[in-house]
Amino acid sequence: MIVIENIGSSYRGAFNVQIRDEIPAGLSYHGNLAIVDGTGAVLTYTKPDQTTATAADFFSASGVMIADPGATAASGIDGVNGGAIDGYSATSGRNIAVITFDAVVEASAYSTLANNGGLITNKAVIEDYANSENSGVNTFLPGVQSISETASLSLRTGEVKKAIVSSSELSTTSNNVAIGEIIRYRLQVDIPEGVLNNFELIDVLPAGLSFLNDGSAKLALAGTNANTFSWNLTNNPIANFFIPGNGDNSSILPTQAVPAPALSNNSKTLTWALGDLVNLDRDNSITESVILEFNALVDNISATKKGTTLENSGQFNFNGIRSQFNKVTATVVEPQFEITKTVVPSSGSDAGDLLNYKVVLKNLGNSVAFNLQVEDALGNLGANFDLQSVAIDSQPALANASISSSITNAASAATGDRVQLLADQLQPNESITFNYSGVLLAALQPGSKLTNEALIRYTSLPGERGSITNPTGSSTPGVSGANNGERNGSGDSTAPNNY
Repeated sequence: MIVIENIGSSYRGAFNVQIRDEIPAGLSYHGNLAIVDGTGAVLTYTKPDQTTATAADFFSASGVMIADPGATAASGIDGVNGGAIDGYSATSGRNIAVITFDAVVEASAYSTLANNGGLITNKAVIEDYANSENSGVNTFLPGVQSISETASLSLRTGEVKKAIVSSSELSTTSNNVAIGEIIRYRLQVDIPEGVLNNFELIDVLPAGLSFLNDGSAKLALAGTNANTFSWNLTNNPIANFFIPGNGDNSSILPTQAVPAPALSNNSKTLTWALGDLVNLDRDNSITESVILEFNALVDNISATKKGTTLENSGQFNFNGIRSQFNKVTATVVEPQFEITKTVVPSSGSDAGDLLNYKVVLKNLGNSVAFNLQVEDALGNLGANFDLQSVAIDSQPALANASISSSITNAASAATGDRVQLLADQLQPNESITFNYSGVLLAALQPGSKLTNEALIRYTSLPGERGSITNPTGSSTPGVSGANNGERNGSGDSTAPNNY
């Protein structure tokens, strides 16, 4: 809408009002040009030379001229209200011209935005006007002078949605993840209508996450029908990726494998180039989406530890228009053990006495520990101690703890006696209690001090490579202790394998 107001006080009004409009690239005229005054009365127009004009002339370099007189008939010999637009009135509306027309955003409009600050700007121009009907006489805008005003619109560029779809381990909940676990990420972009040249999906992984290039990345295009979309990736027919839309498309699960992304920034920036993507739909109530799902591994590196936040970011890029990042965060969780060991009696014993040991293992961490192995080689008890019995006092049901190779036929700890306990898992805040007893041997010297300690090792995932069957479609690729595997205790107290 263009509004021209005559704020001058001439009783004749404004004559020879010459106006035009500049339709920018990305917009096209779609009919219904109307020029009326403030009361709604029609104002007729001609070409500036007073020959017949069409709507197209309004958008030409010379524009059109509103005919004199306007909707108000001239009166008296001095031509009161003889101009196209009456003199100023606070109430009549006759001193105002209102111009309206329809315009359509062209499919190619997005190609113009990068060079125009992201806006499509329309410009209206008053080329000239006068205080009498004599063409070229008493003009108020001689030569190249003009009055102009602009109106800008911004186009919908799309919406980015990031989410964690699933992970490989049932033992973690919400967005918590264990070392070596696989996270399945979703990047959904609700795209606008039009030609989206050089369309890219871009995802940035933090240190501690690695893209799994194992064919598990999938892509879908969701909308009204496959004919809604086109692109220039000739080796990947768009029909293979199309899935009928469903509301906001959040329930759509992509099933078609997508070619591997380009990797940059030490393989932390993933770019899927989808070429020139065209969305031909013109129903604004329908959501069209590009949906990508892919897997990333929680790396077994020293920097990845309990409490580490892993922030994954996604965005899109087309026609030089780059969206803001949308982010989703996962938090690393780990087991942490406390071992309490007591002996009765703790003093005053001598050869032939029975010592009773009690060991309590408790998981103080915020993640399940798997593949537990407790070893007590009975330390410097050595030739002074003969192991007699080992028993489990208490354990949670899922621990499935057992005593393995605990009592040997050896004469003493020095020749092979040891305690070994194995358990499948231990949940946070759960504990296993076991005991063992043995006899002090005659070789024990009076005043001897006997010390021994138990050592526990465990892993961050079940089995050797985590849960092989899981919702992500991938399994942990590396062997236990590798940077792309689960965390274990092979490094003793040295990170990262310090379990």
